[in-house]
Amino acid sequence: MNCMHGFISDVSITNATNTESMYYAGRQCYSKSSEKVAAKQHPFIVTEKGLYVIHMWRKVHRLCKILLVASLGLLAFLIVAHLFSHDDADLRLALPRKEIILEENGINLRFNPESKGMARIIVKVDDHGHENMSEALVDLRSYLLRSQLQVCTSQSELKTHFTTTYSLLPRLYSTCIPGRMRLALTKEALSDCLTKWEDEYCFAFFDVHDKLPSEKILVASPDYGLNRRDFSLAPFGVVFPYWPMAPVTVHTPQPMFNTHRVIMNPSRRAYIIGTDLGRLSGNAKEELPSIITSLSNVAQVNVSIRSSGNRECFPNETLPMRETQEFLPCSQARNIIQKSSFCLIVVNDWENITPSAVRSIHAQLWTCLKFHSIPLIPTHYVKENAEKVLPFFGLLESLWSRAIVFQPFINASDFVHRLMEIFSNEGVVLMDKGAKLFNRHLATVGKQVETAVAALNRALSFPQPALPVVKTYQTGRIQDTRVHIYEVYDYPKESKSFMPSGLVQPNEECDPPSDDAFEGPLWTLETSPWQRCKASEEETRNLSNTFTVIFLTYDRTAMLISNIKRFLQIQDLIHSILVVWNHPTLKPESFVWPQTPFPINVIRVPLNKLQSRFLPFDIIKTDAVLTLDDEVVPDGKSTRAGFSLWKEHPDRLVGFVARGHKWYDRMGQFRYVATAQPTYSFILTGASFFHKYYLYAYTFELLHEIYAVVDEIMNCEDIAMNMLTQQISEKPPLRVISGTRFACPSCTEGLSRKKGHYHMRSACITNFIHLFGYDPLKTTNFMKKV
Repeated sequence: MNCMHGFISDVSITNATNTESMYYAGRQCYSKSSEKVAAKQHPFIVTEKGLYVIHMWRKVHRLCKILLVASLGLLAFLIVAHLFSHDDADLRLALPRKEIILEENGINLRFNPESKGMARIIVKVDDHGHENMSEALVDLRSYLLRSQLQVCTSQSELKTHFTTTYSLLPRLYSTCIPGRMRLALTKEALSDCLTKWEDEYCFAFFDVHDKLPSEKILVASPDYGLNRRDFSLAPFGVVFPYWPMAPVTVHTPQPMFNTHRVIMNPSRRAYIIGTDLGRLSGNAKEELPSIITSLSNVAQVNVSIRSSGNRECFPNETLPMRETQEFLPCSQARNIIQKSSFCLIVVNDWENITPSAVRSIHAQLWTCLKFHSIPLIPTHYVKENAEKVLPFFGLLESLWSRAIVFQPFINASDFVHRLMEIFSNEGVVLMDKGAKLFNRHLATVGKQVETAVAALNRALSFPQPALPVVKTYQTGRIQDTRVHIYEVYDYPKESKSFMPSGLVQPNEECDPPSDDAFEGPLWTLETSPWQRCKASEEETRNLSNTFTVIFLTYDRTAMLISNIKRFLQIQDLIHSILVVWNHPTLKPESFVWPQTPFPINVIRVPLNKLQSRFLPFDIIKTDAVLTLDDEVVPDGKSTRAGFSLWKEHPDRLVGFVARGHKWYDRMGQFRYVATAQPTYSFILTGASFFHKYYLYAYTFELLHEIYAVVDEIMNCEDIAMNMLTQQISEKPPLRVISGTRFACPSCTEGLSRKKGHYHMRSACITNFIHLFGYDPLKTTNFMKKV
């Protein structure tokens, strides 16, 4: 009789053939027979008194059994309580998705590393990467290795700043004890670190002005680049953004989805240059930088500089309390910036950058990127100067160098003409880079702290954190088949559970991605779409030359099973088939499944969500995934051709059904184009190949507002995936002309058959582009015929 011990057992659960009914309580299993247990007759007791003794013995025996079961149940409860409860209650934090479970002992330890099927979490580091480190960095490196790279912060700071942060801080704890490096986001936290944890390291994240009182304080400050002598005691430091740690003056309204939204043409903006700033000292018309005066009368330029006393610029509720900056964006700066191709960064003197100027630059950069305008710095690019001013420059140089434009100003006419050329030729690429830079590293304080810790990892020759995965556990299997049933580990209502897959070293046989090809990736991967690896023959046969099929299904199970059988004709390409089972009550065990040479893994998810097909499940082992709807699949020849094309272009989305979009200037909207056209801009993910990296990117990088909209309207997840993959890869998708007709005449229900389906998809394109701030879709006419 098999029994599941805990939530993550690898033991298969088969359908019981005996008459016993199984019960699960805590971490113990017990059985209850439908028949009463007959008492054993004692051969030597035959008197009435003896029968009475037997009767009493039975009662005592029954009572002992009850007490034993109760004791075991209590013991199991205490074990579970010890494993899953802590001094502090679970912190269920709002995520870009729904929520994630983050506990006092870290999300990576939510799963018992001693459990069967779970590998121990081992930190592997480069033993030769620290030969040129200072003695202070070597000491810090040894300290962090002893503590398994653990960092901590207070619960109040965690709730304030880390609601969308976890993927780059897999060892973030909500209580601080000796051995964990403290993240101090306030002066009070730093003071507490110095007084209570004087033997521990502390990473200070706030506007530091004074010299450091300890050699164990790491510095993240806007001043670090300019005033390194003041921080000479620090073993490590980084230029940290001034915003949004300091109060933000600019108004940032919450974007909403609107089915009738009207937007500006994203390829034609009202202004070539724009900004809206308040000067925090002196009169706005006195001693303005010469570039402002020169550009003030140029058409297609809207540069507004106001005084700090202008209530339109700084309403009472947003007036800066400290006037140590030169310029700050006005509260309604978005009205000009989002209409401008370039966002001018203004300081008093680019030849003499002061700490006040650095703060002004940071505030302006954040605002420009927030409202999707390309930051423009009117001076020559000098790497040494950029390192002093731009946040995390050492880590993000490849992004900064392509997300902003350095253009020296000589005269207004040549300046504007040159910028128009740049936007025409490179505008989309610059916006792609800027969006990645902002969304990953600058948008929130939490993301900025993540990036600072990533920079520390790089300085100490540590690998980046491992990929977070959606953890599953096996609950059963279908007899006489290779069908296994899984559920998502501890999947709370309307949430997703993630864990890091363990820190691993990148595959030494892989060529690292070039900076020009890709910035990142955010996590440590054995392979990525931008790496070529020299895999062993067995690895090549099992992983590189096979793919995982991901079906999304609800209640068309017969059609699903029939389509699974079609993959038998190309079984040499199939590593496994994964079925995301969206139906809440139908059970996979109720159906007759085919016998296949490859495993079929059915994952039951409790919520019927289209985006479940894009979750990075831990049982996906291949680089390539083929996502499919359950009603129609491509024929074997077309599938083989599509996989071959994907292997040539692993950073792109490759599929069989193409769609387009078209801008209607009169309406101020995009329209979804479903009819046959010579060009297209996205591929339907109901039949498409892509690298599994994009599952992580979709889950962790896609804008919160877009993810929420897809959940709400149950549509457009394929449009969102196309926009994200094209923004990251900066390349269009690729289409294979298949002999398969991707239509289901027998299907009476489906999203595409609903009234208003195409209007909703047009609304998705318009709203998503509005949220992206530009159009990330790339048009192509490439078609590969089978």
